[in-house]
Parts: sequence; structure tokens; C-alpha cells
Amino acid sequence: MYRKLLLVLAVALLCACSKVDIDPSLPLNSDKDFVLAQLSENAYEVCRYNGRVNVRYSDYAQSTAFRAIVDKQCDGFMKVAVLGPFNMVAAEIVIENGLYNVYKGKQNITDELPMALGPYEVELIQEALTLPPPMPDRTYDMLLASNGYLFSKGGTKIMVSSDFRVILVDEPSHAVGYVWNKAELDSVVLTQGLTSITVSFTDKPVIP
Repeated sequence: MYRKLLLVLAVALLCACSKVDIDPSLPLNSDKDFVLAQLSENAYEVCRYNGRVNVRYSDYAQSTAFRAIVDKQCDGFMKVAVLGPFNMVAAEIVIENGLYNVYKGKQNITDELPMALGPYEVELIQEALTLPPPMPDRTYDMLLASNGYLFSKGGTKIMVSSDFRVILVDEPSHAVGYVWNKAELDSVVLTQGLTSITVSFTDKPVIP
């Protein structure tokens, strides 16, 4: 019964990530070691990102969209320059040394301006922009699903497409979906309860 429930969940997760470019002709392989090896081969490591993104944010009370320039460094520093009309910087969200601040010019307006993206949401984006995504290993259970693989361990579920790319990481606290166009990452979708953040890359993360 438990395995059947997991299989149903896997199909539901795939439907949630229906924008993923999956080749239905690719056969599935029941050898977990083979799948893990292919997944590792396709993974690439990116801890730094500097480029333009489109952000959509929604929760139970509001919905907003804006363009931004993200400068994310490997040491944990990240700056999100929110763009207004004519590509002028309306505000800058900065995470440095674990501290969250919002600036307008040189003025710190963290306590004055309610932002859709608070410290927790920005940290989630920071986590999502670190590639590769969390990866399963041999300690995970693996089930074959429709056009993909469902790995599970404890409260964590990782969905892998038939072309061996992580498309969903479902943690107890939040979920992160990865939308790929072949080897390029198009967007990252973060959900926590009724809160949803979609980051679409105008400038694709550069594969080293």
C-alpha cells in the first residue's frame, strides 16, 4: 500500500512540473546505481550567479512581479537589485554575513519598506541558485514513475526526470522545482504553504 501511495504521489509531482522538457521516448531504468551515476554526470556546480531575472511572488494576500539583477557570490553574499521603470534600481536587497538589509540608494530602509521578499524568501532564492540541487544517494528509496524517478528518504522526496535531471526537491518545510530546457536551467519555483516564488532566468546560469 505504501509503495502504491508513493507512486500516486510521484505522478502528482510530475504533473506539478509539467513544463519540464521531458522526452517521453526515453526508457526508464530500474537500476538505482545506474540512475545515480547518470544524475551525477549531468549535474554541474554553480555557486556564483550574476545576471538578470524575472521574479513572480504570490501569497494569500498579494501577488507581484518585478525584474531584478542578482549578484550571488560563493561566500554567501547576495544582492538583488529590484528594477523599476526604465531599468532604474528601485531598491537593493542585500544578504551579507547572514544579515538582511534593504537599501534605497545609500539609505537603509529595511524597517520602513514592507517587501514581498523577506529574509526567509531571499535565503530560499539564494539556496535555489546554488547548483547542483540536493542530490539523492544510495540511502534513498527509488520508485519508477511516469517519465521519471521518485527518490524518497524520511520526509524528503526528490523527483528526477527521465533524462536524469532533478526537477523537484520536496522538503517538509518547502519545495523547490527546477524547470529545464535540455541542459539549461530556465527557472526555479519555490513554494511554502500558500507562498510561491518563481525566478526565471533572462541570463542563464553559466556552466563552468
